Amino acid sequence: MAVAFVGTYGPRRCGIASFTADLARAVKADDERVMPMVLAVTEPGGQYQYPAEVKFEIRQNVKADYARAAEFLNYSRVRLVSVQHEYGIFGGDDGGYILDFINALRVPAIVTLHTVLKHPSDNQAAIVRKLAAACRLLVVMSQVAKDLLVSSYGVDGANVRIIPHGIPVMDLQPDQQALKAKFGVADRRVLLTFGLLSPNKGIETVIRALPAVVDRFPDLIYFVVGATHPAVLRREGEAYRTMLEREAEKLGVRAHLVFRGQFVSADELREYLQAADIFVSPYLNEAQVTSGALSYAMGAGAAVVSTPYWHAQELLSGERGRLFPFKDHAALSNTLLELLGSPTELRRVRDAAIAFARSMAWPRIGDVYFEAIGDVLRASSQRRVRRRRWGST
Repeated sequence: MAVAFVGTYGPRRCGIASFTADLARAVKADDERVMPMVLAVTEPGGQYQYPAEVKFEIRQNVKADYARAAEFLNYSRVRLVSVQHEYGIFGGDDGGYILDFINALRVPAIVTLHTVLKHPSDNQAAIVRKLAAACRLLVVMSQVAKDLLVSSYGVDGANVRIIPHGIPVMDLQPDQQALKAKFGVADRRVLLTFGLLSPNKGIETVIRALPAVVDRFPDLIYFVVGATHPAVLRREGEAYRTMLEREAEKLGVRAHLVFRGQFVSADELREYLQAADIFVSPYLNEAQVTSGALSYAMGAGAAVVSTPYWHAQELLSGERGRLFPFKDHAALSNTLLELLGSPTELRRVRDAAIAFARSMAWPRIGDVYFEAIGDVLRASSQRRVRRRRWGST
């Protein structure tokens, strides 16, 4: 059974590229008869040496590529297409060129929505409604995303399935001190934030919280792991990172801040997370319906402290982590002091997160997607039988 995956793809560096690769592997692992192929979306100026599974390259802003990609699949052995949707990765207004692909496609499609907005523009809402009408299934990663599709986009919830963001299977009994020693911070308390760096990350809130925490725990170190987002780098260079460094200097905590400004592998990221005592997710606004970083951190066993964006509220409910108000560094200081000052509570939060995150391991998520694929294919087959029986067009 050939399944095609459409989205960004490695070596391009973005979260959806990683997700596309992980999803393709997870679905294939569920059944060796599955043969995944990838249609990779490449941004302007991007030139990549794609791996063998990439069979077609869609140039983001070349409108004709989208219909050509669909025709390529129509004449292949592909039985189903899985599209990773985010407005910014496709060409046209709000990524509207993806509709050219969907409209030309003659095999069933599932669309995973990585962004669902509370207040979409008319055009953004229209694109998602057209995807919902043309595709067999929409997948979102949280309940709040499904609720927003119904309330803000007018999409029928019966056509929407919730499948959480997958995370790797990880050793849940790592030698934390050995990992800290590997990163040169043996016997120190470690905070961590990771992900592609951009101004919406809210790293400055954490830096402003550090003085009060360092005053009580002078061994504290804060790792910020991740390269600057390529789009931000092209537009602004390293202005945001430079601002953060200057803020840390001004507050007297520069020695407690470590930037690792590179794109790290999945194994390196796991080691950073398992070396950390607390993972901090300080996004600046609530409009975040999914966070792979947050899911990953919970699965790795880091205690999570986060601003109350939508996905964080959902994942951290049931005392699986701690929330603090947006941009409120004083509240963050108090939360960090409480957790770092109570090893028992820190362990309880970590254990609760790990227990919950087991259901998000990629093998389980692959099972759920594989089941969804089977449901869509069976439904499509039944429709074809009815059309032949009734002479429908």
